[in-house]
Amino acid sequence: KGNKFEGGHRVPFFVVWEGKVPAGVRFDGLCSSLDILATALAAAGAEAPGSRPLDGIDLVPILASGVPVRRQLYWRKDRMAALRDGPYKLIRLEGMGYRLYDLSADLGETVDVRDQYPDQFRAMVADLVQWDRELVSPMWVEDEAWSAVTYEIHRALMQNEVPRYRTPAQKAAVESR
Repeated sequence: KGNKFEGGHRVPFFVVWEGKVPAGVRFDGLCSSLDILATALAAAGAEAPGSRPLDGIDLVPILASGVPVRRQLYWRKDRMAALRDGPYKLIRLEGMGYRLYDLSADLGETVDVRDQYPDQFRAMVADLVQWDRELVSPMWVEDEAWSAVTYEIHRALMQNEVPRYRTPAQKAAVESR
């Protein structure tokens, strides 16, 4: 999803695999849609094609045990990027800088805790910058009209404001006033 805030990420994911994943196991750790390919390949006993490493991880051992592994998840889209590390999430928006949220205390991501956790903040910024350097430039970008809408939504969320618009048509109406 294009939104770096929790409302764009927290979605249920169900797995049923009789004989491999015990019924009723609940896993509250971090996982990503990028993990589906790695998990499917591992479940099938197949190797990843090509020489590039996969972005996701094999979830089968985690699903079988219900025990999460500590990991970082990264996202980047257009002028926005984010890093999730344990209970912390760092969000970067070009032109607005960074915000750090402690999701264990503020799931709504309304309180920037950079000043309360300066070591965590600096470490996560360094990790995000390093990860970003390793990526290839995007091969496709979102249409400019929707890119502007996505940017506005992130700008407003980072300022704890209501977005001025949520569609290109609403943006045009706001700008014509």
